[in-house]
This record gives sequence, C-alpha cells and structure tokens, in this order.
Amino acid sequence: MCIGDAAHAMSPVGGVGINLAIQDAVATANILSPRMARGQLTLDDLRAVQPRRAWPTHMTQRLQLAVQNRIIS
Repeated sequence: MCIGDAAHAMSPVGGVGINLAIQDAVATANILSPRMARGQLTLDDLRAVQPRRAWPTHMTQRLQLAVQNRIIS
C-alpha cells in the first residue's frame, strides 16, 4: 500500500503535500488498525483507504494546479 507522497505526487505550491501525507497516515491507521489488531486484515480493508482519501487529494491537486498556472502566467 502506498500513502502520502508515494501515492500521489504533489506540487510544492502551497506546501500542502506533507499535510495530505499526514492525513493519509491517520486515515489509514484509523481504518486498518482495528483489523490488524485482530489479525484479520484483508485486501478489501486495504482497498477501503483509497475512497476515503481520493476526494481530498483530487481537490487539493486541482487547487494547486490552478494556483501554479496563475503564477506561471
């Protein structure tokens, strides 16, 4: 499983990459730790992380692109 910068490259614009990486780590831990503690982790549990983090990541990347394009132009 890849989270943070390994899962989605972020532009340095706004310096928000580290914030998303931390949010990814917290969400991943919250979703997976109960199952891991019981020794019952499955691929479906791993797959549950992506939908939780996809929307915030996508929106942040769109905002970064808009800011970056404005700076460049």
